[in-house]
Amino acid sequence: MPSPLTVLNAISNILAQLIDQRKNTVPSIDDIVLEDFPVPNTNYRQSFLGDNKQLSTHPLPQSLLISYDLEDRHSIAEFDYTFEKPARLIGLTKAVLYMSCEDRDDFIAFVIQASIKR
Repeated sequence: MPSPLTVLNAISNILAQLIDQRKNTVPSIDDIVLEDFPVPNTNYRQSFLGDNKQLSTHPLPQSLLISYDLEDRHSIAEFDYTFEKPARLIGLTKAVLYMSCEDRDDFIAFVIQASIKR
């Protein structure tokens, strides 16, 4: 029977091969070669919901009340962020959203990230 360390090494090798295969099979938009994932020189940034429908790099000093019409499927709470210089978003997006609702105990929130071409 193989030792637990041997089994873990085998699993690690299989996962590494799967990740390499995934990197090779996903069609690229731009011809950029990434030697590793996650990209080693990634610049992770935090954003905060701000006033005037903008994302901010700094948290607001007080809470912010945002509302929209639940009955209207086109009504959304929308926030924009404009990069100061051209940027490339690579990898998985992670959103952590802290929110509360005085009228309900439980609800579902959807977060959509989209590029707006101007």
